Amino acid sequence: MEAGVEIGGPFESDDRTILCTTTPAGRAARAVHRGPYNEMSAAHSAVLEFCRQRGYQLAGPSWEMYGDWHEDPSQLETEVYYLLSLSSSGGGCVVRSSSQPIQAASA
Repeated sequence: MEAGVEIGGPFESDDRTILCTTTPAGRAARAVHRGPYNEMSAAHSAVLEFCRQRGYQLAGPSWEMYGDWHEDPSQLETEVYYLLSLSSSGGGCVVRSSSQPIQAASA
């Protein structure tokens, strides 16, 4: 498992527990989950089903970007991304899951 934070640029590290990596570039299917973390599986399932229905092929990595912390779990926001293969055609994609949009994004 990797955990990351946004930084201003690349860095060198002698510490093997802290590595500088980048988020994959390309088209990705994205869901915005608003609510408790323990309910995020619905967003992952919705993205995967959305891609399956449209014939989009996944390129491998998926990742989550967590928004600001809130004491009220209903205010938590997490973006879920799945990288799409270059062979996946089509323009922007929009569906709804748990009343939240899912769309294709380009990086």
